[in-house]
Amino acid sequence: FFPRITVYDDTEGWDVFEYMGEQETYFELSNFNVFVTVPKNYMVWGTGDLQNPTDVLHESVLKKWTLALRSDKPLFVIDSNDIKNKTVTLKNKWNTYNFKTTAPDFVFALSDHYLWQGRSLIVDSSSYRKTFVTTAFNPLHKDFFEVNDISAKTLEVMSFDFPGVPYPYPHLTVVDGLDQMEYPMMINDNPTSSRFDAVTLTDHEIFHQLFPFWMGTNQTKYGWMDEGWATIGEWYISPLIDSTIVDDYGMDAIAFFSGLDWDTPIITSTTEISRTRFINNYAKPALTYLYLWDMLGDSLFKKSLQFYMNEWNGKHPVPWDFFNCINTASGKNLNWFWKAWYFEHGFPDLAIKAADKTVDGYSITIESIGNKPVPINIFVTYADGSQEKLHRTVEVWKDGSKLNTVILKTGKKIKTLSLGDVHDGDTNKKNNTLELGE
Repeated sequence: FFPRITVYDDTEGWDVFEYMGEQETYFELSNFNVFVTVPKNYMVWGTGDLQNPTDVLHESVLKKWTLALRSDKPLFVIDSNDIKNKTVTLKNKWNTYNFKTTAPDFVFALSDHYLWQGRSLIVDSSSYRKTFVTTAFNPLHKDFFEVNDISAKTLEVMSFDFPGVPYPYPHLTVVDGLDQMEYPMMINDNPTSSRFDAVTLTDHEIFHQLFPFWMGTNQTKYGWMDEGWATIGEWYISPLIDSTIVDDYGMDAIAFFSGLDWDTPIITSTTEISRTRFINNYAKPALTYLYLWDMLGDSLFKKSLQFYMNEWNGKHPVPWDFFNCINTASGKNLNWFWKAWYFEHGFPDLAIKAADKTVDGYSITIESIGNKPVPINIFVTYADGSQEKLHRTVEVWKDGSKLNTVILKTGKKIKTLSLGDVHDGDTNKKNNTLELGE
């Protein structure tokens, strides 16, 4: 709801695509100096740093805010007593909050009845730089009492594990709102009815702080360059927070929609697609990132991703910049993989074609009926009830072959073979099981 400088880049010039709500937006890094004037006892949270806390906050809240900035445990900066006693702000009839920041966008939220919880978190081990992690929420929404912990764990994983890039901003605030939308340093999340939803929603939206905001990707045209990363971030981080979570967000859509006549390649501009926008932006690219991770190995994958992020943050990378960076940093020509998943029509579908007894075990033949390379995950159930998993990365399909043989050395007799893990795209699961008898 304010004038904003549109993006001028070196690939298309001025971005003139109108924001109509179906696609998300393309931002230019800007300087904001914002003043928000509200009645007394209304707290305002905003992108950037609050410049004048002593001019707006009640003495007791100011004291708790100062303590929370130094605490590694969450503290209530605004508690129920502050709300009840109307001691959130100074007693002026109106209070003006001033926020300053350099960011791709600015947003603020306000309330006269929200609790405010905050803590400090180290996000850079070399400089010991900290960020302020806060949540603002209605006390009736019980799930939000844990959101600060979920947020802190998410930022910790992002900074030190995946992608292993220190969180770049001075704070993050998750606000109890009416939707599910990311903004720089601010998240607007609706309350949820389950811990599963609270965890997966929170870490998904927080991952967007890197993609698109820090990276500057074009959400309007290439939605997969941010939503795909938020999806794999959700898949990876959620089980670290709650080990009972099995997050298959988007996988049913992959199985149902892939390969239909109106399905389009990922590279198709988000402005030109509608029915497959969800799988092209979320699940498909997330699968490709996961398969790359598996194929390259943990160290090389993260090194390659960090190279891309360090080269292009704030510079509006396009898909070919991403492809080239991963190729360069990994030292591998992955064009066969990019071509199959991003540029070609088609679908993922593996099948168990045969399992032949050999002198020292079995020779299992897997057929790639589709044209999208998918890892081979074979679950073996033996006649004695024991189980084993056989795994091959997508690299086994690099030469374009349609058949691949997996050799299993065992003295046991196989009862059943089944194909496919949680994140294995597959449009036809009926050919994924082979019964060999007792």
